[in-house]
Amino acid sequence: MAAAWEALSRGSWNDALELVGGDDADPEALEAAAVAHWWLDDADATLGARERAYRLYRAQSNRAGAARVAGALAWDSLLFGGRTAVARVWLERASRLLAAEDVSDDHAWLAVREAEVALATGSATDARAAAERAVWIATDLQHEEVEVVGRSLEGLALVHEGAVAEGMRRLDESAVAATSGDVKDLMWIGKVCCNLIAACERVGDLDRAAQWSAEVKEFAARWELRALFNTCRTQYAGVLLQTGEWREAEAELQAAVAAFAGGRRTALADGTAKLGELRRRQGRHDEARELFAQSERSWTARVGTIALALDEGDAPRAFALAERLRRATEQDRHLDRTAVLALFVRAAVAARRDDAAAEASAELERLAAEVGTRGARAAAASAAGEVARARGDLELARRRFEDAIDLFTTPYELACARFALAEVLSELGLRTAARAEAEAARTSFRRLQARRGVAAATRLLERGPRASSGLLTSREREVLGFIAAGHSNREIATQLVISEHTVHRHVSNILRKLDEPTRAAASARATREGIV
Repeated sequence: MAAAWEALSRGSWNDALELVGGDDADPEALEAAAVAHWWLDDADATLGARERAYRLYRAQSNRAGAARVAGALAWDSLLFGGRTAVARVWLERASRLLAAEDVSDDHAWLAVREAEVALATGSATDARAAAERAVWIATDLQHEEVEVVGRSLEGLALVHEGAVAEGMRRLDESAVAATSGDVKDLMWIGKVCCNLIAACERVGDLDRAAQWSAEVKEFAARWELRALFNTCRTQYAGVLLQTGEWREAEAELQAAVAAFAGGRRTALADGTAKLGELRRRQGRHDEARELFAQSERSWTARVGTIALALDEGDAPRAFALAERLRRATEQDRHLDRTAVLALFVRAAVAARRDDAAAEASAELERLAAEVGTRGARAAAASAAGEVARARGDLELARRRFEDAIDLFTTPYELACARFALAEVLSELGLRTAARAEAEAARTSFRRLQARRGVAAATRLLERGPRASSGLLTSREREVLGFIAAGHSNREIATQLVISEHTVHRHVSNILRKLDEPTRAAASARATREGIV
């Protein structure tokens, strides 16, 4: 056994299996074999060895050993198949086994496993509480390794909650400690580093992610940790996707997906979903749809499917999916909720649910103020622009889209905001300014090879002086139809389920765009020119 654990400590997985393989009577040998199988990405062998070890420890009345294995099985139940209910049962078993035992490092490691599972299942608050408990126990026992791992998970939970600066400090500290020798277990060294890269992806911190990805790559190559490196590279690819380095992101994702092909790690689904999001942004919708279907349980796929429905003009489906995801996203997951609300606003506007869009936009503004990152504030400004435009307040829409442009640092989102501003400026009749923004958006879309964006910007640039009907938005034409039918503002508001104030703004825009002095004159022109 000593030789087997020594082999595992230096990453010699097959050597360890030769030393302990086939020994089904010794739970420690089965534990060691499970570690080797885990690194070799053999899900069935990993789970089988750990389950047999658990049963043997129970038969021997070794509660600590059984609890340790149960904690590992909890995480593996998520890692190899996303079985949330099974993971929670294993955690409950481990907790009951340790309940009557004196506090030890096993209690600290169980708290670490609880934090991992809570993060993976979407509860940042529970994750932080478990991580803090792990750190407290480890500090009291002077167990530095578990303290480092606990602080890493605490930092990642804080980032998810929106406390970005505080969380990143803990993650940096933990990663430095892990790679400088304070952590001995190769798995936990890797996880601490991957936690930091995952946080960088969530907040779009490319520089920090690049530095730590290089560290992980060197570390993984030194120890031949293929599974570790490919898990982290999917996270780094997510950063590259945000920052517009799509060719590099594609190469990283394709390599990671190929490496995990045939395996059952959740990283395979994550990489597949991110490749689907890249295809969506590139305008390759059929490929995106297929990739999202292959990874439908992942967060990225759920968000991407909503964006794809919006891209394809299916507003009812986009709104239904966005509403469902909004309900499913817990209040304590501030960064996730920020992304969902921004998407929900777009879907609600497209579905003409203006009041729902305004409510979500207001919540997003509050969250962005709490989170404080440029990305969150930019998303809130862009959403507010969408709502203002839908309500006919084009001047406010113009200002909010300008705010978003000043805040966005990610090229794709910046190009989308420029295009939205170009459309608003065009509706305001400011053709020179609209053309400048449309040109800037098209240049960015071309650089990214986002062909759908290029086509939309080109159509806007090629649009000549428009007929009267082309001056109005679809909602304005709808309002004009009610005016022509003799309805009052109050009646129109009731019919469209919007406020009278919003109707008043639409009417003002209609009169200004058509250059008509009264509602009656606008109605006559609408009838004469067939606008409605």
